Amino acid sequence: MSRFSKFRPYLVQSFRNRVALLGGWVVFTPLLLHSVVGLTWGLTALASVGVLLVVALSITLSSYQRHQSKF
Repeated sequence: MSRFSKFRPYLVQSFRNRVALLGGWVVFTPLLLHSVVGLTWGLTALASVGVLLVVALSITLSSYQRHQSKF
């Protein structure tokens, strides 16, 4: 049995609770970076993926820490 098999439901629930946050990052980050900062579309896409990864990792880590504190 996998070490993370008990953790998986908590992770899915955490992402479901934050769909609006992730959607906001996906929509507004490229618009802000391209129009306000003036990055090219390639750099905007790269930065948006980076921001999305950071948000996803922070959700994953906070969910894992919450799960660990319960057991």
